[in-house]
Amino acid sequence: MNWTALGGSAATLRAYHALGVRAVNLTRFDRFARDAVREMNRIGLAVDLSGADPDTVRPALAVTRAPALLTRAAPETLPDEVLRLLGENGAVLMVAVTEDPEAAADALDRVRAEAGPHCAGVSHTTAPAAGYVPLLAELLRRGWTAQELVGLAHANATRALRETEFLARTNRIRPAAA
Repeated sequence: MNWTALGGSAATLRAYHALGVRAVNLTRFDRFARDAVREMNRIGLAVDLSGADPDTVRPALAVTRAPALLTRAAPETLPDEVLRLLGENGAVLMVAVTEDPEAAADALDRVRAEAGPHCAGVSHTTAPAAGYVPLLAELLRRGWTAQELVGLAHANATRALRETEFLARTNRIRPAAA
């Protein structure tokens, strides 16, 4: 779900959630975005910060109480300080699996070093599924543990989504201001 489709309406946000949408990509941060992030936390929508610049990521992380997602992360575009903030949030940065396992491993090593292994994930790409095996082998060669690879493959993203839903279930008292 893209941010611009909301048209400035928290009601639209709730309608998309009722239709099954579970993440919204923020591309800017303003007053509506602040209120929308609060409403997303309340109803169980993940805040996707893919493609957002650091000036959007920082305030979004200051507002959200749920882990953020970066479903199409490019960690090389984010400063170390922002990666550390994402780590504190419990965010999951999903790096694309490409035909170059070393490049993807380099990006994931940076996520692991700055945000923590609990923040590393892989995203869907147009690369063949066979690309996962060389990537996992490269990460093992670089010292990633089996537990870290399980997190990378699915457990970290599952954790973030479950935490988002848990937060929503514990906060469904009243709509956020919008």
